[in-house]
Amino acid sequence: MIVDHYLLGDGSHGLRTQRTGFAERLIAHGFERWTTLDATHEVVAGLREVLGEARVLVSCDGFNAV
Repeated sequence: MIVDHYLLGDGSHGLRTQRTGFAERLIAHGFERWTTLDATHEVVAGLREVLGEARVLVSCDGFNAV
């Protein structure tokens, strides 16, 4: 499984996504927590606990591995 987040995956540290207003939409709908990497790290940790460390990859490392 590959987990990605716009702050990790777009190659511009989120600048391209920021220009789209995506973070503002998340905040407007009560998902402010997803505008940082904290929740993403928790999801990755939980998935690795269930699926195993080697089966959960993150962002570029994940895409480059397949």
